[in-house]
Amino acid sequence: MHNLKGKLALVTGGSSGIGLVIAETLGSAGAKIVLISRNKDKLINAQQYLSNKNIECHTFVFDASNISNIDHLITQIIKECGDIDILVNNVGATDTANDQFETITTDTWNTLINVNLASAVFFTQAVAKQSMMRRKQGKIINLSSMVGINPIKQGGVAYQLAKASIEHFTKLTAIELGMYNITVNCIAPGIIPSNMTKDLIAASVQGKIVLPNNALGKPLGKPSDISGISLLFASDASAHITGQSISVDGGRNISISL
Repeated sequence: MHNLKGKLALVTGGSSGIGLVIAETLGSAGAKIVLISRNKDKLINAQQYLSNKNIECHTFVFDASNISNIDHLITQIIKECGDIDILVNNVGATDTANDQFETITTDTWNTLINVNLASAVFFTQAVAKQSMMRRKQGKIINLSSMVGINPIKQGGVAYQLAKASIEHFTKLTAIELGMYNITVNCIAPGIIPSNMTKDLIAASVQGKIVLPNNALGKPLGKPSDISGISLLFASDASAHITGQSISVDGGRNISISL
């Protein structure tokens, strides 16, 4: 049920961190991988990393904030690599210094909303219309965040609102696409070491902030903690699961009072 042989998985923001872990997980289960990132050097390194594990990988340099060109990009990917069976909307961005409630500007807002929310909307639309709906099959996995479920007081107003919207977008598109046998589910990670969280983790080490507690007493997770649930949502093991969000946060979602 977890065999992905013959499937093509597109992972946005997949050149490092959680995205690369998901790509490796799906590739190890047999899927051919397509990675999208705006950083060419990281894509080259990621492709080499996966190739060393005998995972077929194709890469496309693309800035996810450029939402008007997403449809064209998907056309190009399908033409060069084939139909897309699995879409992982993983790309994300933060701006610790500027994404503050009292000081955020419209430019910062637009950039963060485009990357963290609008890109997922338009990647989903393009992949569904061009590849999944006509074949009546597909798996879509969205990446939210624990702060999309319960906010924290440490800034990130646009980021947190975008991730909260991803939670609702997952349910909405599950309803819209269910008739086409397309499942849409969401993973909401806690704080996992990556380029996006390095400033937050550094601030906690310096004693400037206190990381949120959780039921397991482990404020930091590991990228590999996402592997199992990503494979579940990408495979036939989740054939009758859609519109769901799973928190991978050590129980922070149920531990707000701690």
